[in-house]
Parts: sequence; C-alpha cells; structure tokens
Amino acid sequence: MQEGFVLAAKAGLGARELLPIINASSAKLYSGMAPLIIARNFEMTLFRLGIAEKDVALALESARALSAPLPLAEAASATYRRAVDEGRADQVFFATPRPRSSARRAPGGEAG
Repeated sequence: MQEGFVLAAKAGLGARELLPIINASSAKLYSGMAPLIIARNFEMTLFRLGIAEKDVALALESARALSAPLPLAEAASATYRRAVDEGRADQVFFATPRPRSSARRAPGGEAG
C-alpha cells in the first residue's frame, strides 16, 4: 500500500485524493492503515520494522530449505533490509518509504 501512495505522489495525486480510490478497490481491506501511512508516523511501536525484517528472513530461510520459491517475500525482504540498514529498525513496519529529507518531491509537492 505504501508503494501505491508513492506512485500516486509521483503522478501528482495527493494521498487524500488516493484514499477514495483505495476504498473503491480490492485494496479496501488495507484502507484502515491509510491514515497511519498518510501521517508518516513511523515512530509508533505497533510492529517494529526490524522484527518484520527478521520474520521475513526466517520465512525465506525455511522456504529455501524446502526449495519453495517465494519471490514476493524476497522483494519484501530486500525492502525491509534496506530500511533496517538505513537505521529504521525501531520504526513501525510500514516505515519503508525513504525519509522525506532524502525523497524526491513529486509534482504535487508530496514526498515519494
């Protein structure tokens, strides 16, 4: 869902304009997270990113041992690992977008 907000911002669509679209789509299940993502409150202790990264890494280790490819989990693992390497392990699990200070501004003025 975070990537949807980044893509929308880069296309010039504000987060508040995107929310009705999310609510009308199959992503509605996740729309409860939207206010948290829009607020960019990554300091909450809901579920820490470092724990999420560890959990995904353990799942991938098990998958490899069972010769079960998990390409989406591999992609998630790389995203979580990058965020942890950037020092965000203690932030909430959806703190994967780059911080605003290093993000490029989209035409609509929102960080990507």
